[in-house]
Amino acid sequence: MNQTLFYTHFPYCIQHLGGDRYIILNRNYKPLGQTNFEYVDYNKDPSVVRMKITTKQAEKLSYKGKVESDTIWLYENTYNTFRNPQEFNNYVTRLKLLATLTPKI
Repeated sequence: MNQTLFYTHFPYCIQHLGGDRYIILNRNYKPLGQTNFEYVDYNKDPSVVRMKITTKQAEKLSYKGKVESDTIWLYENTYNTFRNPQEFNNYVTRLKLLATLTPKI
């Protein structure tokens, strides 16, 4: 598998862990920046973030414009997202919204 920085260091999805706990995952379903394929217990990972995501925010973050599960998908499961200028621009718009969310400390 081609492990570009897009796969390992860019958000692919936001997994809701319950309550106000989320983890942001890369294309390999690992916390951002993780390049290995070892098992990760999301609930114990130090990158878990506490924050509030409203339904409206979740819909705007989702590439589908809706959320059907505990996972918010930021781009479609294709390799062409960063190669297609319009799709990439849409992804960047979602990243901008993600960047405005406030973690609870």
